[in-house]
Amino acid sequence: SYQRKFDKAEEILRKAISIREKNNSPDLPVALLNLGKVYADQKKLSQAQVIYEKAFELFVISEDKNFEAIIRVVSNLTLIYEDIG
Repeated sequence: SYQRKFDKAEEILRKAISIREKNNSPDLPVALLNLGKVYADQKKLSQAQVIYEKAFELFVISEDKNFEAIIRVVSNLTLIYEDIG
């Protein structure tokens, strides 16, 4: 079922995020962006918002400015804000 696939994706991404947090990996915001997408696709908008905002903060302070990813986060946050109202 789709829900099982979402649950598995969330589990894998949470593990990846945990590893990246421990290692101060520059890939952490990308993993967060992906987790936010999993939440958004399930209409878990509040959870998606929190994750996207954290990803945005990390992208902005990152030395390696990934502008494409920043635009994706801002775009995704805009959709979340519109849906939440």
